This record gives sequence, structure tokens and C-alpha cells, in this order.
Amino acid sequence: MGNLNNMDAWTENLDCMISPPMIYLDKVLTGVREEVKVCSQNVSSHSGYGAFTGETSSTMLNAMGIRWALVGHSERRAGFGGMEGESSEVVAQKTSTALSTSNFNVVVCIGETLDQREAGETLNVVLNDQLAPVVSAIQDLVDNAESKTSENPPNLDELWSRVVIAYEPVWAIGTGVTATSEQAQEVHSSIRF
Repeated sequence: MGNLNNMDAWTENLDCMISPPMIYLDKVLTGVREEVKVCSQNVSSHSGYGAFTGETSSTMLNAMGIRWALVGHSERRAGFGGMEGESSEVVAQKTSTALSTSNFNVVVCIGETLDQREAGETLNVVLNDQLAPVVSAIQDLVDNAESKTSENPPNLDELWSRVVIAYEPVWAIGTGVTATSEQAQEVHSSIRF
């Protein structure tokens, strides 16, 4: 945090976000300069408070001043430590639940494995398998609110303004191999809508 806090010049068009482990969120939030967004590494698919031991909801994060959460990180999609990976439907549910919390934002992580890239499946994986369920879940938020005729239903553009899509090819994580700008741009241009 020291390097961020001690920067003399801060570019106004720069967004900086850090995602520490859950137990450090409060310390980082109170210790880092206000221009830096603090993001949870995960968020529950359950809303509010309840009997969900070990889960942290967007409502809880929001109450402590955290306004961002990652969903769909490749490690969570793949699973670890004997834990089954999260499906794209779970990622979509987490996104939807988090966006249902006022003033809460989501970073949706997408990316393909090396086998998927080599098979020419990159766009199918990131657009159809990973992103399409999120798009559908966000549309459902709007549709469900409209059917309930709430006083202030969510607007599709407003919801999408609270989402960042982070493309990171799984084959480039921790391997020393990086995606070329052309490879990244191929995916970036395809997900813009």
C-alpha cells in the first residue's frame, strides 16, 4: 500500500483496484488512499445475512465499505484443494446477487485454457460458455424487477455500468507466457456490446 499511497501524481483517468484476501479487506480499505478501489476476491451467491457459514455476501461487504467483488476467477472456476470448481451459472448467480445490492460492483473474470485456445475455441468459451450466463442473469434482474412494478427498477445500462469484464487467458497465469496485444484485442473487441 505504501507505494500507492506515496505516489505524487495520480492520473485522473486511471482506475486502480486491489484485491487482498478477505481477512485484510478492512485493513487495506482504511489504509489505502481513497482513489484506490478495494475489491473482495469473492462474493457469496446468497444475499443479505443468513445461515451461510463461511460465505460473505455483497450486503456484508457493502456494510464494511467494500463496493467491488471478483467473480469467476480462473482458480475458482477450476476448483482447488479438493473443492469443485464454480460453473458459469454460479458465476452468473453471484453477479446477479451482487448487482442486486445497492452501490455494489462486480469484476467478471473470463479466460480460456491453452487447450481451448489451441482448438480455436477461445471466443466460444469466453462469449458463450462464460459470459452468456452473466448477460442472461443481468437481463433477468431487469425483467424480474419490471414484472414486479417496483418504484425504481434497475436499468440495464446502469447495471452494466457496474460491471467490469476482466479477460485473462488461463494459459498465461503464472506461466511466464503473456497474451499478445492482438490476442487480447481479439477477445476485447468481441465482448464489447
